[in-house]
Amino acid sequence: MQQRFYNLDGLRFLAATIVVISHVESIKKAFGLHYVVNRLLRDGAQLAVTFFFVLSGFLIAWLLLKEKKERQDDKINVFRFYKKRILRIWPLYYLLVLLVFVVIGRLDFFRVDYGRGNEFGTTAYWQKMTGYLFFLPNYTGIRYGGFVYISHAWSLGVEEFFYLFFPVGICFIRSGYIKAFLVAILIASLAVSIGIQLLIPDPSGAEFYLRGFAISYRLYSFALGALAAYLFLNQQLRVVIAAIRFLKNKTVITIGILVVLTLLLTGTTFSHFTQPVYSLLFAMFIFAVSVTGIRLWFINTSPVRYLGKISYGIYMFHPLAIVIAVKCAMGATSSSGGIVFNVLIYGLSITLAISLAMLSYETYEKFFLKYARKKKGDTI
Repeated sequence: MQQRFYNLDGLRFLAATIVVISHVESIKKAFGLHYVVNRLLRDGAQLAVTFFFVLSGFLIAWLLLKEKKERQDDKINVFRFYKKRILRIWPLYYLLVLLVFVVIGRLDFFRVDYGRGNEFGTTAYWQKMTGYLFFLPNYTGIRYGGFVYISHAWSLGVEEFFYLFFPVGICFIRSGYIKAFLVAILIASLAVSIGIQLLIPDPSGAEFYLRGFAISYRLYSFALGALAAYLFLNQQLRVVIAAIRFLKNKTVITIGILVVLTLLLTGTTFSHFTQPVYSLLFAMFIFAVSVTGIRLWFINTSPVRYLGKISYGIYMFHPLAIVIAVKCAMGATSSSGGIVFNVLIYGLSITLAISLAMLSYETYEKFFLKYARKKKGDTI
């Protein structure tokens, strides 16, 4: 069975880049600068995060289901799984939390009019810090307002919630019922998310928080990614055999890629069903490029694959990089809305985000990752 997936590292980097580009405009707005408003930039970051959720569901499910197949007791090493996830996510997350609230929050240079309660020393400031220290980025952001340098960590809270129950379910549910388990997660999460949005169109009070969680906790994205992994691992199924035969046609793959790109670039949305529809498209795309073994040239080059490997750092550090880029551009040019100004901001933002991620990965994250490496006898 295939041990390495092509394309996925490069796609992860492209998704992270879309997040950076989308947030450049929102941070320019916070500085009172001229900013661009269009559907692609407005929805790009959310769709990129949805892609991350689907991809995470695919890869995590693939690892766990593969291990379950290989072990005679039909179980998985849950402890090993949590150890690897903690060592991958927590060190960088807590480094950023401390950097933001202990260092950046004190400096005037990094002050941005973004959200409420971001003044150092205020009650709201310490409430935010406490919430992030207890790994509650979703609740903290909804309850106390955003903080430009760390608000995007809400997606980590969603992933951690998925990690809490999914591996345990895979461990104790018999292999014959895995597909039903995944379908149940998909249906239940879709029903809850869409149902709450339809029932509470204009939320206030407690309803506001409920609707916020319903929109952000896209467990159906993980479930669709996991179902794609399940089908990938069960290629003897008739439906999978037929799908592979169909997808082997390069014309079909090309048309599929063009359809997804067209929808993304035109900013096409589907009301309350936007994220579910794109989750399905992303899951189908990931399954297609994985099961056929097709290699998309650019995203499989060594530099891009490396950038995909450090995409977690790019995602975590990009608001800091954007703010520094905006400050530098404002100091270097007299125009605040010209082409040179914007090229400078975008170029610096992406360059700084990559540089910070490389520095973090090579000097900090690797120290923890070496303890999460596969060891003899481990199955994950």
